[in-house]
Amino acid sequence: MKKSANYYKKALAKYYSGDLEKALYLCEKGISSSLKNAAAINLKGLLMYIKGNMSEAKGLWRLNKDYNKDEVAKKYLESLKDDEQRLLMYKESESLIEQMKFKEALDLLLECKKSDFNLIAVHNALTDVYIHLGQFEEAKACIDKVLEVDKNNEVAKENRKLLVDYRVIENKPNYKRLAFILSSFAVVAVALLIIVPKLDIDNKVKKNTDSAIKVSDKKESDNNQLESSKQLENTAEKNSSKQEEDSKKVEKIAFPTEELNVAIKNKDYNTLYRILTSYKIEDLEEEDKTYYNQAKAIMEKKGVEYFYTKARDFHTKNQYKEAVEQYAKVEPFGEKHYFYESTIYMMANCYKELNEVDKAINYFEKYISLDVKKNYEGEALYKLVLLYKDTDINKAKEYANQIRERFKNTIYNNSIVQKVLNSK
Repeated sequence: MKKSANYYKKALAKYYSGDLEKALYLCEKGISSSLKNAAAINLKGLLMYIKGNMSEAKGLWRLNKDYNKDEVAKKYLESLKDDEQRLLMYKESESLIEQMKFKEALDLLLECKKSDFNLIAVHNALTDVYIHLGQFEEAKACIDKVLEVDKNNEVAKENRKLLVDYRVIENKPNYKRLAFILSSFAVVAVALLIIVPKLDIDNKVKKNTDSAIKVSDKKESDNNQLESSKQLENTAEKNSSKQEEDSKKVEKIAFPTEELNVAIKNKDYNTLYRILTSYKIEDLEEEDKTYYNQAKAIMEKKGVEYFYTKARDFHTKNQYKEAVEQYAKVEPFGEKHYFYESTIYMMANCYKELNEVDKAINYFEKYISLDVKKNYEGEALYKLVLLYKDTDINKAKEYANQIRERFKNTIYNNSIVQKVLNSK
C-alpha cells in the first residue's frame, strides 16, 4: 500500500505542475498496485473528467464508491448531472464554429466553462472563438488556463504562438537554446581555425596539378567536340520522333471509369483527387464527362471536408508541410464550401511557418481578393504588412493603410503599422 501511496503523491505533483499525461500514468501505476488506493482512483477520474471522458470518469468514481465506500467519489458522481447537458452544448458549439457562427458558439461555451468537465477542449474552443472575434486578451486567458492544466497541449501552444505573432504575448527568448547555439558556434569556429589553413595549402597544390592537367586535356577536348556535336544532332532527332509517338499514345489513353467508380464506392478521395486533376473535362467523351461530373460533385461535398479535416489535424501538430499538401487538395474543389476562405488563409499561414515567403504572400493576397472573407481579413492584412515591411515598403504601406481605415480600433493597428505608415 505504501508503494501505491507513493505513486499517488508523485501523480499529484505532476498534476499540479501541469504534466497531465505523466500524472495519468502514475495514477495507473498506483491503482494497479492496489485498488484500495481511493485517492489515486479519484485523481484519475478527475483527470479523465478534465479531458472530457465522461464515461471513464464516471466508471472510476463508481468503482471507488462501491469498492472503497469513498464519499468523495459519491459527491463527484452526484455533480455529473449538469455536465451531461454541457457535453451536448460543447458538441453543438463545434458545429457552430465550423459554420463560422462564433457569437452563438461563445454563448454555449461560456455555459460549458462553468464546470471543469472537458476543460481542455472547452478552453481551446473558446480561444478559437475569441481570436476570431478579436478578443485577444480573453483568448490569452483561455490559453493560459489550458497550459496550466496540460503544459504540453499542442493546440494551446499553437494558439499561443499565434498570439505571439500578433504581439499580444511577448515572445520570451529561450536562454538554454541560445546558450547551446552559441557554444556550437564556438566549437565550429575553433574547428575552422584548424582546418582552413590546411585547406589553403591543399588548394594551392591542387591548383598547380589542375593547371598541368588542363593543358593536356584541351587538345583531346577539341578533338572530341566535333564528334559530340554530331551525336547530339542524332539524339535530338530520335527524341523528337519519340515525343511524337508518346504524344499519340497519350491521346489514346482511356478515361479510368472503372477505377473512378471503385473510388466513389470506397470513398477513396485521394484516388478521386488524382483522377480528376489528371484530366480536363473538355477532352473527354460525353459519357466520360457524366462520370467526371459525378465524381467532382462528391469531391466538392465530401472530399473537401475529408482533406480539410486531415489538414487541420496536421496544422495543429505544427506539421506544416503535410498540412499544406492536404489544404492544396481542398483548393480546386472547395470554392463553394463555407470553409474555403479558411483553407486559403491557412495555406498562407503554413507557407509562412515554412519560411516560403513568396508563396505565403501569394496566398495572403489571394485571401484578401476573395469576395467573401469574414474571419481573417485583419489578420491577413497585418501579416502582409509584416512580410513586406523589410522588402517592399510601398506594398507594406498599402496594406497598413487598409488596416488604419478599416481596422482602426483593433490590435492590428499597432506601433508596427504606424511605423510603416510614417516611413519614407
